[in-house]
Amino acid sequence: MTLRSSNSKPGAPPESVAARARRALDLEVRWFAEAGGRGPDEYCDDDRVHPMAEGRFLSTVATMLEIGGFDDAELRTWAEESVARLAATAITLDPERIGWGLGFEWKEVSPDEPFVITTCIVAEGLKAASSQIGPAGEELRDRGLAWLQRPQRDFEVEIDSVRVPTFSPRMRQTPWNVLAAWTSHLEEGDPRRDVVRSLVTAARVPGLGWCYDRDSMRLDLLHQGYTIAGVEDGLDEDRVVEWILESLAGFSAPAGWVDKLDIVDEPVARDLRGRPGFLVHPCGEGRHLVTHPSPARSWSLGESLRLASRRSADPQLDVALRRASGSLVEAVLDRLGDEKTSHWPRATMHLALGLATFIASRRQSRGGV
Repeated sequence: MTLRSSNSKPGAPPESVAARARRALDLEVRWFAEAGGRGPDEYCDDDRVHPMAEGRFLSTVATMLEIGGFDDAELRTWAEESVARLAATAITLDPERIGWGLGFEWKEVSPDEPFVITTCIVAEGLKAASSQIGPAGEELRDRGLAWLQRPQRDFEVEIDSVRVPTFSPRMRQTPWNVLAAWTSHLEEGDPRRDVVRSLVTAARVPGLGWCYDRDSMRLDLLHQGYTIAGVEDGLDEDRVVEWILESLAGFSAPAGWVDKLDIVDEPVARDLRGRPGFLVHPCGEGRHLVTHPSPARSWSLGESLRLASRRSADPQLDVALRRASGSLVEAVLDRLGDEKTSHWPRATMHLALGLATFIASRRQSRGGV
């Protein structure tokens, strides 16, 4: 099924970006549902179900129901089918707790390794679609949250006197984006929530965003979105908008959106200056910011569009933010023409949620799409 034809009938007036986004969203979600959520991945060629994609799919369905104008009964049926796939791919940790992972081997971990970030995204989708998932989905949500809120002791490490989960039981890193997403599922009043969010906030590189973890000087576009979304609750609105704009600005290069930046010292910067595609700029204290010639991945674009669009419904809020969301939606629509990457379910559902959030934002600001 070819989903990425760009326009309507010959001679017809050009579609508005909102109309193009809506049409693309409908096609992407339909493709995913009719494929039973199955497909290959950037890291695995097998045709399989991807729990992370299901989480983003449920969040997308919930947003589409809020937007209106789609087939509600069909969306609800698809949500129920997604819940069944999540039940089939859940990793049972004990009678009360479950998690979700990749379902395939990656790096040093086995297919049955639960990941915190994957479980966070699934839980987020189950929360968003709470009125569509039924009792079976509610049980999955509650058992997934039980693992996030009460991880096994031997799966935690201590950071500044607070115990936090690592990326997964066998992968012992504590990436900032994972910790940020994890805090969004802790209960109100949980003392770990504010302490860890303060640590995440303090780790931000001023004017840029977050490196991957304490030991890394690499910033990537996808994880800026995960991190801000995880800690934004309760923060000053102007501060969040400033973070979004600064993070997006760093990844907006003359040739388009890029995926990764490095903070390096002078010898490395000297080595990279003049190499094709690399941009090197001083960023203070004898360090330099290196922009890699790596086009933004699909899920990076989708997550960034979602991030920008959630804050751009008010035309008076920030013209720069609306411009960023406009640029990102064009990049997302262009990416959907890539027949390979746009059929990776995890990537596709990040794109779809970005489109849905963009449409909801424009509909809210204009009174309809």
